[in-house]
Amino acid sequence: MNRTTNRTKRANRSLRFCAIVLMAVVLSVCPATSCGEATATAESKLEATIEVSPMLTSGEAVKLAFALTNNMATRLHVLKWYTPLEGIAGEIFRVESDGQVIPYQGILATRTVPSSEAYVLLEPGESASAEVDLATAYDFSKVGEYTIEFISPKISHVARTETEMAQRLEDLGPVQIPSNSVTVEIASEPGGPTVSPLSLDPHDNVARFVVLPAIAGLMVLVGMVIVAVVPEPRKESDTQSQDTKPAEDSGHARVDSAKPRYGILVVTFWIALSGFLILDLAGSISLHLGLTVAYAAIWVLIGALLLRDSSARRKVLILSLFVIAVFCVRFVDWNSRKPFLKDLYTIREGMTPTQVEEIMGRYTVGGGQTESAERGEIVAGSISYRHTQEAWGNSDWGTVTFESGRVVNVDFSPD
Repeated sequence: MNRTTNRTKRANRSLRFCAIVLMAVVLSVCPATSCGEATATAESKLEATIEVSPMLTSGEAVKLAFALTNNMATRLHVLKWYTPLEGIAGEIFRVESDGQVIPYQGILATRTVPSSEAYVLLEPGESASAEVDLATAYDFSKVGEYTIEFISPKISHVARTETEMAQRLEDLGPVQIPSNSVTVEIASEPGGPTVSPLSLDPHDNVARFVVLPAIAGLMVLVGMVIVAVVPEPRKESDTQSQDTKPAEDSGHARVDSAKPRYGILVVTFWIALSGFLILDLAGSISLHLGLTVAYAAIWVLIGALLLRDSSARRKVLILSLFVIAVFCVRFVDWNSRKPFLKDLYTIREGMTPTQVEEIMGRYTVGGGQTESAERGEIVAGSISYRHTQEAWGNSDWGTVTFESGRVVNVDFSPD
């Protein structure tokens, strides 16, 4: 009897031990499984939709409409990072043309721990939408068909309540958001692209050594006409006596000897203007006042030496015309580089990102890295702009650096 009772007690103890072990396994596995299923379900029930005009012309803004929809029966808090809901702050689209991937050329944001304002709340069936201009981050300058796809964010987060929002960067991870793809046809402008008559390539030898010297020659010719039209001051030779005749003849001799110097002066000023135009085409030297003044002063000194036998009035006239010609080059736009630099150099330290965007908004954002605040404002980092897609200047970078939400430096790196 006792033996039977002992065997029964041992069996009961074994059953209780097995039950405890089984319960521990269930409690340790089931929550993780259910959480994983909830996250997967949340991700699978998020859906993105993109729309773009099917036909655009070259140079036109490529406006893309983005919508993120919550298809779950519960509300979701979705991190806006790496979606158009925060703008374009990273490579969030894949753009292809003729089988070639168009590289991303926009800014790269530096991230900190997200706050609740970095999330968007989506009620069941609700959508959040935004519109972005893809042309600010991708090159659509070539005529042809482009395919656009939204890339699911690799660093994001989805939460059902505010308490589940990410508290650390380690809490973030990839979120799969299925989306459609769209195509857009980029056509040339009606009648063909318009080209400025002074759209000169700084690397083109014909532009540098034929076109610009010809323009310099035209400027010198205009100056010669003006000098010829303006009369010399009249001399009162009719009141001079016969004994002063030799002195007058000596004066005419000096004038005749000065005539060859006028020919040398014409060639000298033509060389000076040609060189200045070439330097201006290459580096927009006319935008730098100090360099312009120094260049003009050197050639004015040479011109004054060649005009030493001329009257003061004629000296002032000729040298003034040369100086005016040099300073007027500032207002000649040989191509898109000088207008770009004029805008870039108007940016001053202390300006806000919004003020910079008002000045440089018409140019392509070519790269840079920025750190954004919770509401999307740029706090620190740099943005690079460029003014053309043409080979001679597509590596002209105008870089604006920010600290504490203000401009601290502006720099230009030529192609």
